[in-house]
Amino acid sequence: MDLALDLAPVYDRDEQDFGWLERALVAAGFAPSGQGRAWRWTIRQDDVDVHLDVLCDVLDSAGQELALPGTRVVTAMNLPGPAAALGDATERPLRIGVVDDATIQVRYAGLGGYLLAKASAVVGRRAPKDAYDLAFVVLHNPGGPTAAGTAARKALPADRSHDFAATFRGALARLLDVDGSDLLSYAEQRRLDGETTDPLLIRQDVAAAADACLTAFDAQVRA
Repeated sequence: MDLALDLAPVYDRDEQDFGWLERALVAAGFAPSGQGRAWRWTIRQDDVDVHLDVLCDVLDSAGQELALPGTRVVTAMNLPGPAAALGDATERPLRIGVVDDATIQVRYAGLGGYLLAKASAVVGRRAPKDAYDLAFVVLHNPGGPTAAGTAARKALPADRSHDFAATFRGALARLLDVDGSDLLSYAEQRRLDGETTDPLLIRQDVAAAADACLTAFDAQVRA
């Protein structure tokens, strides 16, 4: 899970207090995944490790862990991408009651913001998981590839030094290569998940979806 924080610029940051976050992580049973100050926290549930990454997207100190006011241990990893998710958030009810139907409203990334943030990870981190996530959501979101491209265009942040449009195009370009490592890994994972379709057809479906998504995105940019 990724938790994106709305962190102020460095000259205003001391006025914020993220002590609540550290207290909540500890109370929930999470522990730092590494030594010292940490941006990744882990809890084991049903024999599975659940990771929570604390992320931010500010213009200073790119690629570094940033100290959070009010915390002793928790840090935030500063990466390009989360700003798009923060700017395209949507609220959804989350059930928290064990024996009743009590719910709270939780902010999640909207489709467009998620795609832009994930595209930044595909281009920057280049991990197979990121390409898989991007391909799966482009292909399987309720509106399909065209809706994905339209949503990504609408979620483009204004006045950013990071070119989200170019990054999104670059990430989708990686999904156009049927014989590329990203689609080979995607098809293999789908087969491991129980998909019985021929791997080549899986890769071709993703490439076609990426092309349709890119077409919709560029049409919106030109509009």
